[in-house]
Amino acid sequence: MKIAYIAYEDSNDISAWSGVIVHIAKNLSKSNEIIPVDNLGCPWDIIFKFISKIKSLFGFTSDFRRNKFFMKSIANRIEKRLVDKDFDVIFAPGTLYISYLKTDKPIVVWADATFASLVDAYPQYSKMTKREQSIGNSLEKSALDNLQKIIFSTTWAANSAISHYNIPESKVEVIPFGSNLNESFSVEDLISLNSAKSNDKIKLLFVGVDWYKKGGEILLDIYRELRMLSDKYELDVVGSTPEKIPTIDGVRFHGFLKKSNNEQNQKLISLFQDSHYFLLPTRAEAFGIVFCEANSYGLPAFGSNLGGITDIIVNGVNGELIDINNTPKELAAKIHESIESGDYNEKSIKAYNHYKQNFTWDNSIDKVNKVLIELV
Repeated sequence: MKIAYIAYEDSNDISAWSGVIVHIAKNLSKSNEIIPVDNLGCPWDIIFKFISKIKSLFGFTSDFRRNKFFMKSIANRIEKRLVDKDFDVIFAPGTLYISYLKTDKPIVVWADATFASLVDAYPQYSKMTKREQSIGNSLEKSALDNLQKIIFSTTWAANSAISHYNIPESKVEVIPFGSNLNESFSVEDLISLNSAKSNDKIKLLFVGVDWYKKGGEILLDIYRELRMLSDKYELDVVGSTPEKIPTIDGVRFHGFLKKSNNEQNQKLISLFQDSHYFLLPTRAEAFGIVFCEANSYGLPAFGSNLGGITDIIVNGVNGELIDINNTPKELAAKIHESIESGDYNEKSIKAYNHYKQNFTWDNSIDKVNKVLIELV
């Protein structure tokens, strides 16, 4: 099958959308011919970005892409790039850029959220003006209506499309994303790593690129309470830091580690391999690939019971869902109780197996291919 693959960014850029764009394209290419329609930006886009920046100075969040003129321009660029291309289906990682696209070929997207679900869940979207929210919803509705099939990574997002935009259930599929780290890690590798981990320490790992949104302060408050329960706890923080980095016993701040940089990527992988548990008390999350990544290295995960995380974490199987509305002391007590119960190696293997059964790119792409074949 020949797939015209739409991406505003470079579809080979591992840093774009946490690597999702690259991994989808790479895995689809195993059994299809990918025709990249990417790098869609042009010098004129700076105007839309500038307008968005000006609005931010007045306290409003503004997404330069949620603009009818911009979307029409993008559709025009895509259509021009497709004129001399031979393809069977158009595929895009997300509903952006599809609102005004005109073609006689089927269009399919694989998204982690709808605009309405983002407004409900993410503080920055709720700070948009009512007019911009209205435009955003209008563009989203146009995109969803323009699609022959809509694949969402979670039931949370799928339900939003059905309830907010009146999309027929028959048009919607739920297929999760995969881990963007190591696909070849085995149970034998896991058992070997676990045997080398210290029994005198309990190493927690946090990975999140937005300190506030990912619950950084909540994390530190929970950690302080955990240290009151046991001095075995240590914490590695990756991706973001508070404005003023505190000195806390057992806490190490690593900053942002680029997956596109081999040395930094290896550092990130070593942190997953050396840690015991993953902890991300995020305030909002559409999917949460990082939980899949943690499970892929056998780390049971503690994550907030919201958004798409509720599709990933199954209590007692690959981690525990936590309610961030509870006090740090209550959260720490729950986490500590879970960690102290049962055999670590057994919990680690269960988390890994849950990942292998549900959140690998191979499994997910097989399902996506079936959707595309039925359309074409």
